[in-house]
Amino acid sequence: MKLTAPPKKSKEQLHLEKLIRQRLLLEIDTKYGDIDKAEGSPELEELRKLIGA
Repeated sequence: MKLTAPPKKSKEQLHLEKLIRQRLLLEIDTKYGDIDKAEGSPELEELRKLIGA
């Protein structure tokens, strides 16, 4: 099985993903106070999808 690197993303795409991650983390922090308390929340699920976890 041959492993291949994921396709490279443009600077704009990387910047947009960074902004989305920041927004989600801030939203989680504001709403739940801690990422541990946000377990099962839609915001945390969206963040996990975004980072591929």
